[in-house]
Amino acid sequence: MRNAENYDTDLAIGDCSRTGIKAYCALNKVKFYHVTENFTVDILHDLAEGFCDTVMLCVLDYFVNVLKLFDFETLNFRMDMFNYGPVVSNKPPLLSGNRFENTKLKMTGSEKLTFVHLLGIMIGDLVPVGDAYWELYLSLRKVIDIAMSPVVSVDTPRALRAHVKAMLELYLSLNATHALKPNAHFLTHYPVCMEKCGPLRNMSCFRDEAKHRQLKAAATATPSRRNIAFTVAVKHHLNLSFRFKANVSILPQTESGSGHIENLEKNENFFLFCDSLPLSYHLSGCKCYVTNWVSYKGTRYSPSMLLLVGFDECSLPVFAEIKLVAIHSEQILFICQNMRTVGFEEHVHGYQVVHNSKWTCYTVDSLVRPKPLFPHKTIRGDLIVILM
Repeated sequence: MRNAENYDTDLAIGDCSRTGIKAYCALNKVKFYHVTENFTVDILHDLAEGFCDTVMLCVLDYFVNVLKLFDFETLNFRMDMFNYGPVVSNKPPLLSGNRFENTKLKMTGSEKLTFVHLLGIMIGDLVPVGDAYWELYLSLRKVIDIAMSPVVSVDTPRALRAHVKAMLELYLSLNATHALKPNAHFLTHYPVCMEKCGPLRNMSCFRDEAKHRQLKAAATATPSRRNIAFTVAVKHHLNLSFRFKANVSILPQTESGSGHIENLEKNENFFLFCDSLPLSYHLSGCKCYVTNWVSYKGTRYSPSMLLLVGFDECSLPVFAEIKLVAIHSEQILFICQNMRTVGFEEHVHGYQVVHNSKWTCYTVDSLVRPKPLFPHKTIRGDLIVILM
């Protein structure tokens, strides 16, 4: 590993072919910063738009053209008919062509992550258990889950290092003639970066790319290509001026959809969740505003979504399905039917759940994970929850 001393030594040699350093990094002029001490990685380009393409094209090509477990049309049909649910905003497009000959899937980084997360439910029933290429796919899923985790512990980098090593070794054993690309090598440095900097998703370019979409949309809407950069800059300045003039906050506001005032006591399941309602609800009356959806701090919640509300005695996650979204005294209430986690389905890398008869009221602050989920149904009719 480089440090400030051997960095300067290699720079003084002046031979990029020997040292890998072409010139002094301009960022080193920033106070308290040095490229050998301040690590950063980008999940978007290394994983989502990098090694995910390598693995997924390899896996799909093997299943379609070698084993012939399914054809190209079957995969597209299942992608088209798949119920992504209300939590997926980046639905992957159908695959074009009839072979996996390109080096890239024609998807955005977010669409590729969605495709990788849900592929197990889409075609998992067509793949035999224990297949080596499917194990490579599952290995990639484990690496993505750890790398995208919003919270890490002391042992997380060690687990990431083991999974990255296992994934790369398995890939090379299945593709002996293929050399690893630089983005695969970058993955080996993820554990060190995680140890020093924490969750890796906080350093990714996902939000930067989202900002680029606004500029690209403005460029696309402009018929003239004469000094297009100036046109985009002017539109961006006008948009910023409007926000200043309108006094619009950059912080997300709590919003809600259409609804009605309802007395929850008239709900047929009220006796199942009445004890879990907050004390302020019982003191101020039983009427509240029941809405179709609510957006809190940029996250949208609606009925049929799942919430992660805790863990059971076996350390399995406990989920609850939102049945009603209510607002009472500016407090958001989720009236949910709890679900029992049967276990972890290794073949699709998700948790199998079933409904039970217990109902509970949860508030936003009581959630273990603020991001909602959705139960996807397999061909056999099982409900599987994928942590995305």
